[in-house]
Amino acid sequence: MQKQVARYPLDTREHIQLSYAYRAGGDSTDALAQIKAAEALSPTKEDVWTTAGAIEWDVGDLRAAQEAFDKAYALGPEFPAAYYAAGNRSAAIATIRQAVARFPEAAASGQAAIAQIQAGK
Repeated sequence: MQKQVARYPLDTREHIQLSYAYRAGGDSTDALAQIKAAEALSPTKEDVWTTAGAIEWDVGDLRAAQEAFDKAYALGPEFPAAYYAAGNRSAAIATIRQAVARFPEAAASGQAAIAQIQAGK
């Protein structure tokens, strides 16, 4: 993934993907650096801010996490992650149910997401 970012440094998706990889490997510092690069490239992309909030949460900066989640919600309130990040679990669940009604093939993953939200994860 580092090669992809080097090859496509202006591609926000590459920075987001590399941030996921760093986060999964427990490297919050590099994950945060990659998501900051993504923020600079695409400051109006909801998933950039949702990811930023999750990473900030991981490192214990709850204020920065909430600010990022608030930006995500402002940019994409129709996305379940934005609702959930903003603390509105019922809206997140309702949005997931709407998506499953539209795309029945996503029923299993939708139910799994709802179960996680209801469990507070």
